[in-house]
Amino acid sequence: MAEALKIVAISRYKDPQGFRAAQTRFLKYRGFAKSCPIVMNLPPINLVDAQKLDAAVALFEAQLREHEITTPPRRFACGNSDSNSGPALCFMLVANAPDGGSIGVAYASSLLSLELGGVSGWLEELYVLPQWRGRGIGSRMVAEVIAHARELGWRALDLEVEASHQRAISLYALHQFQPHSRSRYYRVL
Repeated sequence: MAEALKIVAISRYKDPQGFRAAQTRFLKYRGFAKSCPIVMNLPPINLVDAQKLDAAVALFEAQLREHEITTPPRRFACGNSDSNSGPALCFMLVANAPDGGSIGVAYASSLLSLELGGVSGWLEELYVLPQWRGRGIGSRMVAEVIAHARELGWRALDLEVEASHQRAISLYALHQFQPHSRSRYYRVL
């Protein structure tokens, strides 16, 4: 099944030409010609609101199951995301199919970084339903996360990827994420 992507400039993306170039490189990497006969409009990506929160949580749960991660049930919330109560601590984005169903989700949280001299971000989760993968949705979601983080004044974004997950590594490299020379450790409290 040959499908192509219509490259759509994201209005909030600070560098539409840079995004278009990245999408073109991604299409070539995935084996698509620059001009393809079948064109699919990409779904809209929006901040998660109260109406979409349950659907976003369901996608996060599907991602955790896919990666065989067990975690206690939680309520996902971003705290003080209201502009009157201070800076947003985190944000969630959701990609919607033409029928309005949620097909992808991203979650980014902030941290105060001494090293970077201000607020930085952590792209904690990015998930696209398996049947929607390979259509540029993950790439658009990464671009939207970057754009929204810039709007919030975050200085950088960090993330982690399983060393064996080459598809994700390629996606993040496409958006100019660089591997870090340090090892990451964690401890459950």
